[in-house]
Amino acid sequence: MMSNLANAQNLEAITWDLSLGAHYGVILKHRPQISHLTHQNIFGLEANLDRPYSRFKSNQRVGISILYLNYRNEHVGTEYGVVPYFRYRFSRTIDAGMFTRWVQSPFGIRLGAGVGYFTKTFDRADNYQNLVISSRLNAILQAKVFYEKGVYNIGFCFTHASNGAFKMPNLGINVVSLTGSYRLLQTKSIKKEFSNDSTFYKQPLGVIIETGIGMKEVLPTGGKKYGTNTLGVIGYKGISPTFNLIGGLMMVYNRGLIQEQIKENIIDGPSVLQIGAVVGTEIDVGKVVGTIHYGYNFFMPFEWEGRTYTMIGLKYEFTPTYFGGIRLKANGGKADFVELTFHYK
Repeated sequence: MMSNLANAQNLEAITWDLSLGAHYGVILKHRPQISHLTHQNIFGLEANLDRPYSRFKSNQRVGISILYLNYRNEHVGTEYGVVPYFRYRFSRTIDAGMFTRWVQSPFGIRLGAGVGYFTKTFDRADNYQNLVISSRLNAILQAKVFYEKGVYNIGFCFTHASNGAFKMPNLGINVVSLTGSYRLLQTKSIKKEFSNDSTFYKQPLGVIIETGIGMKEVLPTGGKKYGTNTLGVIGYKGISPTFNLIGGLMMVYNRGLIQEQIKENIIDGPSVLQIGAVVGTEIDVGKVVGTIHYGYNFFMPFEWEGRTYTMIGLKYEFTPTYFGGIRLKANGGKADFVELTFHYK
């Protein structure tokens, strides 16, 4: 009987939330060449379905968003996307006499990565003005800060779409929008058994060895594709069961820069090897881990697109030691390349 009682305490209904929202914003002019695409405000809609990450993390939810963005521009057209996401509401503890009470803040963040389909792309003859999107399918990255009260949610959202320079031209499109949503429905599904292991947490400290293999295209459009390689030694420190802080060294070898040297009539140019420091964070949602790196190259013999860059990726835990994933590297809001990554922890 005691065993049945213990099992019953580990059972909890999963609460699903369904919400509808809207976007109203602008395309950021991250390159002078796209100023003609940024005159109109964009409008969008989204439908979101999410549930708690676990019974012990009610302020953390995972879900999926169906996205529609109308760029109100004859050259870019419309985007349709599917974006899985992780949502986190900040929290704090307050002293309530003999007990400490945990209180959720109305403020939070939402991070997502998915795929989008564009109705219009670059065409040398018919749509040469579209320098931002050259393929129908593109990766979508989203970051949102929000305020939530009851069934209402408002916030600011950053949305990036790009094919990672797999096909050129690919300056990528960046949108900042004001968002608002309303929770239409909240349901409970069949009860699921959760483990109590999450109540005990030891802050881990360790090192990750990671490498990546990618490919990119350089102008002119339709030209040869070039390989890229990365190698990193990254230290990590656990802050919570969901968040790790990371920092370390990263090497990037981009063969596409050799072609850029040739185009600029640089014969026997300097090495295209880049070495720098990175810092960032990891967000752990079960076996899926989202990663964000901010890097600065202190060794960069061939200057190209500046010394700072960002890497955003997803990796999957095949075993507690081995991970595999996909990652986008961007310089100043412009995609550089997409790579497959392998991680040893």
